[in-house]
Amino acid sequence: MKIKTQVLKEMLSKAVQGAGNDKMIPITQLIGINVNNNSIMLTTCTGNDYLYVIESLDDADVEGEIDVTPYVEQFAKLISKMTSEYIYLAVKDNGLEVKGNGTYMLELQPDEDGELIIYPDPYHSYISSNKIKFAKDKIKLEDIKLAIESVKPSLANTDELPAIKNYYVGDKLLATDKKKIASYNKQIINSNVLMSLKLVDLLGIMQDDIQYYIADDVMIFKTDNCIIYSSRGDDVEDYPVAVLDKLVTQKFASICKVNKNSFIALLERITLFVGKYDDNAIRLYFEKDGIRVANKSRDSNEVIEYVSSTKYKSYNCVINASMLLDQLRAYRGDIVEIHYNNDKAIKFVDEDLVQIIALMIVS
Repeated sequence: MKIKTQVLKEMLSKAVQGAGNDKMIPITQLIGINVNNNSIMLTTCTGNDYLYVIESLDDADVEGEIDVTPYVEQFAKLISKMTSEYIYLAVKDNGLEVKGNGTYMLELQPDEDGELIIYPDPYHSYISSNKIKFAKDKIKLEDIKLAIESVKPSLANTDELPAIKNYYVGDKLLATDKKKIASYNKQIINSNVLMSLKLVDLLGIMQDDIQYYIADDVMIFKTDNCIIYSSRGDDVEDYPVAVLDKLVTQKFASICKVNKNSFIALLERITLFVGKYDDNAIRLYFEKDGIRVANKSRDSNEVIEYVSSTKYKSYNCVINASMLLDQLRAYRGDIVEIHYNNDKAIKFVDEDLVQIIALMIVS
C-alpha cells in the first residue's frame, strides 16, 4: 500500500497516545496496522482502552490486505524521521517492509503457535455480536477540552480512594483529590459513569463532537476517523457525589475579583521565599483594596488590587501555594472570581465551573 507520509505521521501522532507501553501488558507495546476496504486503521491499547485511528485510501494505492502488529515505538519513530512524500508498506518474509527515504524491515512478533500476531479488535467483535445504538446527543468536544484544561488538575493520583482517580461524568463533571474539587455543572452524557484520566485525554484527540454508546460493560466513543472502545468499571457508586455537591454549593460571605495573570505572577514571586520546611504554605490577607500575599514568616509580601469587591470583610487564611497556582492556571477566564470568608476553603467561580481549594490548618 501507498500513503502520504504526512497523513501517516498525523495518524501516528494520535495513535501513539493510546499505547500504554507497559512491559507487563505486551499488547500495549504494539500497534495494529490493518489495510482493508481501501482504508488504513491503526490500533493501540492503554491496557483498558483501545484506540482506533482510521483514514481512507485511494483505490489505486491499495493492493491486497495488510494485518500486522509491529512494535509501536519503533514504527512511530521511523515514520517520524521520514521526509519522502510517500511511504509504502508491504508484508515480506514475516516482516513489515517500510519504504520511504530508504527501505527498512520491521520484525513482526509470532504468537504461541508461530503465527504472526493479529492485533485484538474488541470494538468490531462487540458490534458484530451486539445491537448498539449511539445516543442521540453527542459529547461536545468543547466540554472534553474543558475537562482536560480546567477539571483535570483536581484529579487524585493516589489509590487511597480508587474511585476519585477518575472523572465523574454524567449530569455534571466532577474531579477531586480531597483537597481540591472541580465541578462543571453541565450534562455531558445521559448516563453517570467514571472515566479514567487516560480515557478523557484520548477523547481530547478527537476533532469533532463525539457519538457515544454506554452499556453495563463497555463504553464506545466515535467520530468519523477515530474510535475508542473502553471497558466500563462498576464503581460509580463509590464516588462521593453528594459530599462534593454539598461542598461546591456551600455559601461564602464575601466575593472579590482579581486579574488572573497578575495573581499568578505574584504567587510565582512569593513562592521563591517560601521556606524549605513551610509545607508550601503562604498567607492570604483579604484587605479593603486587595489581597496581600505573604510567605509564612511574613517577611515577604505583595498586594494585588481587586478588580471588584462585594460584601468585603477583613479575612486571612493559610493555603498551599502549589494547589492555588494549579487551580488559577486551570481557571478559564482572565478575571478570577474568588469567594472567601469561610473557615475551610476558598472557591473560584467561572459560570458553570466551580473550583474549591481546602485551606491549611495553622499550627
